[in-house]
Amino acid sequence: MAPEAPQQTSISTPVSHRVNKYEITELAQFEIKAKVLAKKDYQFDRGADISPTDLALGWGNMSDERVLENIKISQSGRFYHWRVDAFPIPRREIETHSANMHLIPANDFVEKAIGKIRQGLD
Repeated sequence: MAPEAPQQTSISTPVSHRVNKYEITELAQFEIKAKVLAKKDYQFDRGADISPTDLALGWGNMSDERVLENIKISQSGRFYHWRVDAFPIPRREIETHSANMHLIPANDFVEKAIGKIRQGLD
């Protein structure tokens, strides 16, 4: 399990980077330890040249396999979807303990590492 919630903190001096033909400005630091609920690679949509992969991630009870076996998870169109027949945990907890992340690899090394990520791992 990944029990801790993600942590985001503002940075005092924004830092800009060039990624492909885009300029990205960091406004915050973000740390997360989470279970990969789903992974979707994109090649042809508008954002694929900067963010080729989305990860649906879960933490807290949304990283517990006993909970996840009762939740059907999918991704399409840059969105993460879930469906249940009966709620294994409160609906609000599903909504606040999971998220779809659009990943922007900083370089080729990071892009290769993202390519090795598999569903179910944390």
